[in-house]
Amino acid sequence: MTLSSIRNFVNVSHTRGVFITMATVTTSLLSSAGMATSAISSATGSAPQTLQPYKLLAKQQTSPDSAILRFALPETRPLLGNDPDVPTCIKVKYTHTVDDEHSADEPSTSDSYSKSYSPISHPSTPGYFELLVKSYPYTPGGGVGKFLVDLSVGDTISAAVKSERLMHGSPAVLERNWKNVGMVAGGTGIAPHIQILRILLRDEADAIVKLLFINRHAKDILMKTELDALVRQYPRRFTVTYSLTGVTKEEHDRVKGPSSMEISATGELIDTSDTFEYGLQPYKLLAKQQTSPDSAILRFALPETRPLLGNDPDVPTCIKVKYTHDDDASAETSDSYSKSYSPISHPSTPGYFELLVKSYPYTPGGGVGKFLVDMSVGDTISATVKSERMMHGSPAVLERNWKNVGMVAGGTGIAPHIQILRILLRDDPDAIVKLLFINRHSEDILLKTELDALVRQYPRRFTVTYSLTGVTKEEHDRVKGPSSMDISATGELIDTSDTFEYGRGSVDMIRRALPPPSSQSETGTMIFVCGMDGFVEHWSGPVMRAPSVNGKEGPKIQGPILGLLKDAGYDASEVFK
Repeated sequence: MTLSSIRNFVNVSHTRGVFITMATVTTSLLSSAGMATSAISSATGSAPQTLQPYKLLAKQQTSPDSAILRFALPETRPLLGNDPDVPTCIKVKYTHTVDDEHSADEPSTSDSYSKSYSPISHPSTPGYFELLVKSYPYTPGGGVGKFLVDLSVGDTISAAVKSERLMHGSPAVLERNWKNVGMVAGGTGIAPHIQILRILLRDEADAIVKLLFINRHAKDILMKTELDALVRQYPRRFTVTYSLTGVTKEEHDRVKGPSSMEISATGELIDTSDTFEYGLQPYKLLAKQQTSPDSAILRFALPETRPLLGNDPDVPTCIKVKYTHDDDASAETSDSYSKSYSPISHPSTPGYFELLVKSYPYTPGGGVGKFLVDMSVGDTISATVKSERMMHGSPAVLERNWKNVGMVAGGTGIAPHIQILRILLRDDPDAIVKLLFINRHSEDILLKTELDALVRQYPRRFTVTYSLTGVTKEEHDRVKGPSSMDISATGELIDTSDTFEYGRGSVDMIRRALPPPSSQSETGTMIFVCGMDGFVEHWSGPVMRAPSVNGKEGPKIQGPILGLLKDAGYDASEVFK
């Protein structure tokens, strides 16, 4: 890297605030390029806090020697750090046992090492954090990376959350007048930048970020898919320049991507990448997190030319997965089936989407869930992105005057609620959401860890009531959690976890667990219902079909409001099923 490349990378004489973060790049070049010391921050940390165990939930192999690892937070911790807008850092402790140099009569020896890692997930992420880790061969005094990359899902690490990193006197990223932010990363030095990048792009609308990412070869570039997806999501605010130090110009040209987007003199966006289609496309499985013996969270990569799964980062998405079942591996006996799934990741998530899938045994006309849950990382599905779901005339969730939102979910019917829930909690600070989640047994409750983490993150805005239909009071008591917390009239947090619901539902249960109809409150109410057909019919009446057209099945329509919600006083305009 040269002085001219730095000056091309960021204009140091710009009148707005300029700030450069760096990792594994020397300050001497930046100083020579005219950067004041106060405008340069190095990714260093401070003293660790208490060691705690963290369980590995999912592992996404990003290269032969690197992986993205997702670790669960303790149930009593809503977030990894103290502030959802301040970058975090952890120190992992690793004990290396040496026993190949000892005889059978001599004890083995152990050496303890530790290494600090900056998570790549946004610090506001509830329930888990993610690390980008590269494996290096074990050497005396090292080997933590290899230990981490070699972990299996379900394994546990010991780590301590470090003190917040002070960047020129404060750990904060927002409200620092950093309107022009430059990042210089070398190799794995990309990781500490990612949290800062996510905070700025999501929460600081005026910040312009330029990343200079230097590696030896194209194969060494970590997180290129995710970075390119962020470029496409924020084309006017984020650019990446890749520099390779050990290759010819020809290899340089092979790593060109959407980071070559530019703005014309008139402010028009010039997209130099290929256009994409929304027809049947392949999606590669990146990671698999087993949530129960017969269900899993599956993370699929988006095509490199696609910034998001859908068209709008604030509108829920849905995909239809196509599956071909071969009875005897013979084309003559192959049957093609399809099933729709609502992702559980926020629709603004760049680079990938996540599905919650439950496996059911193969039956004629079914088996898509089993096919998906049985997949291995690296396998590919064929799927189409469906048209946006119209909810009483619009696909939008925000700006709908839904200030009191209720959700009634039965079993896997929780999945379609999750995207709406994430949008409302993150982007509508006035929305109050109450979820009534009904299952037969406690082991059937899907996403309970994630839901309880959201309750802890938004204790005044989100509550969950669990109801079990096939158990005794003793089993009900075993699933008590923070989801039953409520707010008193004085604003004090009250733990009401000793009261739980029983059964398929009743008008009394609705009054305890869901917001009242709009006619009984000063703000708008919307109730979403999702589950098996019988469940939906019991709560709100059946989803119906419009008349067939040209022999094809007519589209789904809401039909009249019936069932328990009608009995409780809701009208059709405030229920969507």
